[in-house]
Order: sequence, then C-alpha cells, then structure tokens
Amino acid sequence: MIDKFKKIRFKALVMLLAGIIFSIVFQRNLTLERSVYASNMIFMCTMIFIITGLSQLVSNIGLFNSMVFGTKSLFRLFKSKLGPSEQVKEEYVEYVRNRKQYGEIPQLLIIGAVLLGLSVLVSYI
Repeated sequence: MIDKFKKIRFKALVMLLAGIIFSIVFQRNLTLERSVYASNMIFMCTMIFIITGLSQLVSNIGLFNSMVFGTKSLFRLFKSKLGPSEQVKEEYVEYVRNRKQYGEIPQLLIIGAVLLGLSVLVSYI
C-alpha cells in the first residue's frame, strides 16, 4: 500500500501546492484568525484531492464515453471524415477499450479524507 502512495508522490505534492496557492489567492484580502486560515487552506487542498479522485473514478467507470466519442464524431462529420456506421461502431468499441484507466483513485480519496479530518481538527483548535 505504501508503494502505491510513493507512485503518486509528485502528483500529490503538485495538488497540495495548487491547493495552498488557491487558498492564498482567495483569502489574501480577508482578515482571519490563523486557525481559520489554516483550516481553510487544508480544506481547499482536501477538495482538490477529492474532486480529482472522483473525476478519475467517473472516467474509469466510463460514464461519459459515449458523449465524448459522439462529440469527436460530430467534429469529424463537419470535416467530412466520418466513415460508414459499421466503421463508427468499431471505432467506438476501440475508443472505449483504449481509454486511459487511472489507478491512483483510492490513494487520492484516502489523502482527501485524511486532510478533511485534519481540517476539522484544526478548525476546533
């Protein structure tokens, strides 16, 4: 399990840094206590991890495969590069098979849950 966290270490650090930067930008003109400021910063990082994990989960499940492929086919239709319907069906099956699968979803959600608990803990200090 620890090895899986090591694989996403760089991605997690970038996401954490993005959360800190977003938090600083959004709170720069507010006068808040340090504990509230820290809690808000941790919560912003939490939301980045949870939203990223859930969006990757939706992508893995394939909820929007048909919409994405349909949009790409529509653009090809406008460019007059769309083939016969049998070929389109085969292309769709191939598109679904070749979609990128994300493997770090549980780790992102676990990190998000830990940060959420830390945010709640800091808010009561």
